[in-house]
This record gives sequence, C-alpha cells and structure tokens, in this order.
Amino acid sequence: MVFEKHDCNRSGYLDVREIYPAICEIYHLNGMFPPSYQQCLIIMEQFDSDGNGLIDKQEFRNILKTMSNII
Repeated sequence: MVFEKHDCNRSGYLDVREIYPAICEIYHLNGMFPPSYQQCLIIMEQFDSDGNGLIDKQEFRNILKTMSNII
C-alpha cells in the first residue's frame, strides 16, 4: 500500500524522488526517526538489486523485510 501511494507516476517503480517519502513513512509507522535523504539514497542503492536506479515492488519488499528484522 505504501509503495502504490508513493509511486506517483504509476510506473511500477519508486525513483529517487518517490523513495524518500516512502521510506520516511515506513520509519514513521514503526515509531522510528526517518533517515536523512543521503541515508535513504544509500538504502536505495543497497536494495536496487538490478542496478537500474529504481526500486520495484520486490526490492521494496526486501527493504521492508530487512527493516522488520531490525525492529
């Protein structure tokens, strides 16, 4: 649901402008302070498994799965 909300252009991917508010929302929903923009870009880079500079739904799920292990 968070993915679709922030996929503003309905491309099926989150780009650098869309990923930051999505990640901040996830952090907020988990009672955590959001990361900086730079930290978010690092998160994006780490989970962009195909290296296309975009986060697809599966890559976003991987971010959420990793976050759930941290909390």
